Amino acid sequence: GRGCEFLEESCKNEKFTEFCHESEKTGCAFDYDGKGECDSFGPFFEECQSFVRYRGTDCLTPTNLTTLKETGEVYGPTSRCANSNLFKKGKNVRNSSLKFKDARCFEAQCLTEDNKPIVIYTLGDGTKVKCLESFQKIEITGTWEGYLECPNINYFCSTFIISSCPFNCWNHGVCVNGACHCNSGFIGKDCYFEIVNS
Repeated sequence: GRGCEFLEESCKNEKFTEFCHESEKTGCAFDYDGKGECDSFGPFFEECQSFVRYRGTDCLTPTNLTTLKETGEVYGPTSRCANSNLFKKGKNVRNSSLKFKDARCFEAQCLTEDNKPIVIYTLGDGTKVKCLESFQKIEITGTWEGYLECPNINYFCSTFIISSCPFNCWNHGVCVNGACHCNSGFIGKDCYFEIVNS
């Protein structure tokens, strides 16, 4: 479905969300399941960069990060990443040690309004942000300050799946019928444990 353009000029074309163009910039992984840092992702794609996800940046895994109250984040099976720098008014997390300054995890829903898909993000205090247009940058004021950038809504909603596996297999495996099938190098019912060769 992505056409020849994706194959021929994918990482050079900014309309493909799988790729990023600024080294060390933080943002959402292309599947919106977690946060990442813009970096090369393999020897065969040296000129292409993508948001490489790090352990512990998965939005689907419930957690009690200390930044939750300051950034409005919500982690869990219905949460997804949004390119955002939101922070609670009066809290200066922009200058803090927060690694992912331009990505947040919020509860998300895909709905239909006027026969068009829309995305609604819910912040930790219950504030709702409605995305009507892809890549729309919404400035937030009031309790929160900053922006939230809407995803590619059609792509986001076509891939929005709530995992039935524990901790979404920690992104180290694939969920099939409620059971994790671990990637090479990982074991356990939730693929949490890494095999270490001694």
